[in-house]
Amino acid sequence: MVGRPHDPARRRVPSDVPVHGSGRGTAIEDGATLAACLVAGGDDNPAEALRRYERLRRPRVTRLQDMSRANKIRFHLPDGPAQMARDAEWETAADRSPEALRWLDGFDAGELPGL
Repeated sequence: MVGRPHDPARRRVPSDVPVHGSGRGTAIEDGATLAACLVAGGDDNPAEALRRYERLRRPRVTRLQDMSRANKIRFHLPDGPAQMARDAEWETAADRSPEALRWLDGFDAGELPGL
């Protein structure tokens, strides 16, 4: 696991907080996308299939990481003015909208462009 030390015992923690698109879901998406790229590419050029996989996955994974990093702060505010402002913001937050959640949960590797 890639991580960084977070306490004197030097245990490792994930680089990203798995809040949005938990690690399990992301791993399943990775596997489905990689399989689709390998099938679409045939046996002739697996290196090109891996490059295609990276091109296809990078934007989504980057967005998931950004969402998780934001939530690392948002989900751990102590009670008080910042927490109350956060709660008010969440009532209209774009990443909590039905559209954002459809984007997160509606992934289909079979519908990726370029396959």
